[in-house]
Amino acid sequence: MTADGENPIQHNAGRQHSRRQIDDSCAAVLLGFSRETIRRMSEELGIGSKVAGSSSETIVFTYEELRRLCRSSIRAV
Repeated sequence: MTADGENPIQHNAGRQHSRRQIDDSCAAVLLGFSRETIRRMSEELGIGSKVAGSSSETIVFTYEELRRLCRSSIRAV
């Protein structure tokens, strides 16, 4: 229990669910591919949303799109 009486596991679980999108760099780490491979797969499958950043364009994925990337990579093997 934390000092304010909250269960830290439940508190952290709630925080994780607040992030609804994963960027292409995180997706690459999670799936074990290079960022370039994730970007190529995204284009081939037509999934992900492009977000313009200060230095480069980033692609973000919803959890469902990340699942589709994962399933697609399994079928490719």
